Amino acid sequence: MGLADALGAEDRAQVKMSDLTCLIRAQVERNLLQNALTAEIPRETVQKLMTGKNDDLEAFRELGLTPDQIREMNHLYADKCKEVALLRAENDLLKKQLDDVAAIATQAGLEGVDHCEECRGGSDEDLSDTDEAGK
Repeated sequence: MGLADALGAEDRAQVKMSDLTCLIRAQVERNLLQNALTAEIPRETVQKLMTGKNDDLEAFRELGLTPDQIREMNHLYADKCKEVALLRAENDLLKKQLDDVAAIATQAGLEGVDHCEECRGGSDEDLSDTDEAGK
């Protein structure tokens, strides 16, 4: 027998189905671990993947919330985030307008000009009424 005969076609071997399942499962786990190492996935995440235990999921189960309730909370949170973003944009715009007005007033030499009644928190008449009532 030569070297060519030794490297010929593979021989068949009888393998139990349970052994074949174990071999395939071990190969899949090895591939998952190799991919996780290559992708630099954190150790905790790999442990959750391999053991099937997830503390975060258990915490949600302890809350007693249904997936629909969690989705509703997520929807409400997204709505509030949009509302906050709009209010921040409006606030930035108003600040810019106020800065522009202050710059124009400075250029016109009106630095000592009093603010409008709304900026002061009321008119002088309102203050005089409270002074008289207090006497």
